[in-house]
Amino acid sequence: MRELLARLIINTVALYGAGQLITGIHVESWGMALWGAIIFSLLNMIVKPILKIISFPITCLTIGLFSLVINAFILYLTAFLSSIQIDSFGTALVGGIAVGIINWFLGILFLKENK
Repeated sequence: MRELLARLIINTVALYGAGQLITGIHVESWGMALWGAIIFSLLNMIVKPILKIISFPITCLTIGLFSLVINAFILYLTAFLSSIQIDSFGTALVGGIAVGIINWFLGILFLKENK
């Protein structure tokens, strides 16, 4: 439960940060980022694994680069289902990379995995 809450906070910061860093992504408040993070987390748990399985051959052919398109689609779908605005799919592609990098960095800092 604690890790789920930490992931939600990290996703909130990542979405808000992407909104501040990238001109085509409009996240007006922390509340909007929190709502977007809830939707983003649900889509990552439910829709993303299905898309990864379906697109496995394309991902293999592109040496994994198609996963960036999947991340952009998940971010674009998050914007569609929440009040976050994204100007274009290209902006979603750059935003997906930014959200991924911010998530990775904050995950290293704040999530301790027991190994």
